[in-house]
Amino acid sequence: AQVRRHGGRPVPPEGTFSRYGHRRGWRLADGQSVVIPLNLPPDARVWLEGWLVGRAQLGAVIEVGWDGGDRLAVEVAGTATDGRVRLPDPPGPGRHRLAVLMRSPPRGAAVLDRVVVERP
Repeated sequence: AQVRRHGGRPVPPEGTFSRYGHRRGWRLADGQSVVIPLNLPPDARVWLEGWLVGRAQLGAVIEVGWDGGDRLAVEVAGTATDGRVRLPDPPGPGRHRLAVLMRSPPRGAAVLDRVVVERP
């Protein structure tokens, strides 16, 4: 299974000199999303790491949902370059799909760095 991207773009942009020397991620503007396959252990906690850019730093919403179900809104704001947000608990152990949809004001976006799965 692969991450499915519905819009967005890489950060830094392709063709950037010494790209390996920059923090990397996937930039999502308003209405753009990704679906991430995960195989989770029992009682896992899931976190999304990244940072906000532009007007999203003043306040935005990341909608997250498991396995095509209802999405829950997670409010985010701030200028930290190492942001971390706890996501709603998964439905249980095993294989799941995590959908992440960005809702941002104009000229705002989130750069997703990684998904972290923690065991209790």
